[in-house]
Amino acid sequence: MKLFAPFLFLFGYFLGGWGVIWILVMLLDRGDPKFAGAVGFYYGIWICVYLPIAIAGTITLARMKGSYRRRIFVAIVSLIAVLVVMFISFFANINWLIILVEYISFGIAFWLLERTPNKRMESNGCPDSSSNDSL
Repeated sequence: MKLFAPFLFLFGYFLGGWGVIWILVMLLDRGDPKFAGAVGFYYGIWICVYLPIAIAGTITLARMKGSYRRRIFVAIVSLIAVLVVMFISFFANINWLIILVEYISFGIAFWLLERTPNKRMESNGCPDSSSNDSL
């Protein structure tokens, strides 16, 4: 069950990324007019641009300590953040410097999430028995 959150994050990234690009290209008519309606073209580009962030998020979720519920919550919030940033980046047609800032910001955020101790740790440092990592 520990690897369910990373798989959920990756599945949501690829599926949600398709949804974001489809909305931008088909409904909002964003992108180059030469490639009008070419969702697959833009999907490949933007999924590859944000793939390092998705890989960092997946590694963070796989290494994260804590309860099942906490990992799922972090996976969903991280996924929404990545998809919102992808939407804004495509919509605003940002430059590469902003994407570099996004890489650094997500890297720091994922690093801090991985380092954050579990709130349910007992005072003696033993893990809480409510964690179901053994399943």
